[in-house]
Amino acid sequence: MEKLQLEYDLIIGKQSIDIFNYYNVDELHGLNRQDCTEYNETKKDVYIAGLCNWSPHNPLRAFVFINTYRFNNTHEDVSLVYHEMMHLSLRIHGWKPELEEEIITFAEQQTNNFFKIYNK
Repeated sequence: MEKLQLEYDLIIGKQSIDIFNYYNVDELHGLNRQDCTEYNETKKDVYIAGLCNWSPHNPLRAFVFINTYRFNNTHEDVSLVYHEMMHLSLRIHGWKPELEEEIITFAEQQTNNFFKIYNK
């Protein structure tokens, strides 16, 4: 059995531009800094609410970015984080029906870990 990558970069931003600043890039997985800076972000509409993908500097390392400006202290905060953690879990485990419970449980655990960190 292959070893699964369980480490990833968790990037908690206060606005969408933070992901570009973190990696010091102008483009990232089809998104770009200029569009980001021109986007009029509101508490309900941001350029990037969340993103999971491979690091632009290390294609073997995944990252999850959560833009907390989009948080509204509702259930939607949890669903946003869980959504990105499901993407992460599928990247790590692959799309394997026999691992369905493990995939979902991992995403749930990472969502809970996020809120433990975020709520400190």
